[in-house]
Amino acid sequence: MLRIEILMIIFKDNFDGEWIFIPRHNDINNQLILTKDYCGEKITYNFNFDDKECFMGKQVSLMNVLLGLDETKFYKRIINDNSIEFIVMNDNEIKDYKEAIRKEENKEINKN
Repeated sequence: MLRIEILMIIFKDNFDGEWIFIPRHNDINNQLILTKDYCGEKITYNFNFDDKECFMGKQVSLMNVLLGLDETKFYKRIINDNSIEFIVMNDNEIKDYKEAIRKEENKEINKN
């Protein structure tokens, strides 16, 4: 049986920072911007709101501080109008994610 581990659901109403929706403009997708203060600095992350479900991989930078996610795990996220779910990826998803990244990197190398 497949086990799904939902690590966190952030709701617009309970996020302890700014939740800003920016509508589509010209060729730029709808965006969701989350920002909060951390030790006197603003931490911001931009989500493509049109991509409702995507693999995020391991969290880098200060994403773990912004969202409180475990930086050792791989995540996918599901975005809705008023919430974002962060789900721990299973082994097959991690394998597929790493393979897709490897293919993209090879494509870039071959392009140059």
